[in-house]
Amino acid sequence: MSERPLPRPVPGPGPVPRPPAPVRGAAPPHRATGATDAPPQELSGEPSGEPSGEPSGEPSGVPAVDSALERLADLDALAVDDHPEVFADVHRALEDVLARPSSPAPGE
Repeated sequence: MSERPLPRPVPGPGPVPRPPAPVRGAAPPHRATGATDAPPQELSGEPSGEPSGEPSGEPSGVPAVDSALERLADLDALAVDDHPEVFADVHRALEDVLARPSSPAPGE
């Protein structure tokens, strides 16, 4: 019985390149466009006001959208663990509105 020679090892891809060192004074890559170097505002630690529980903003003029967004007002009364279900329902309702054939915008 003859022995077969072992296969030669195949070289790997080599060392993983390191990211470039940060440049002193350069903005971090996650910095928002238009951000400034101004120091952050001091926070008082006090709440800015009580949430009203009412959706903010003006009605969209599309009843299905307004109805979906009104569900968000229910979040204050729900446990945080129940929030994802509400967000998913609202998201689904808004996707349904977008999937419908378009009609003229309100007021057109």
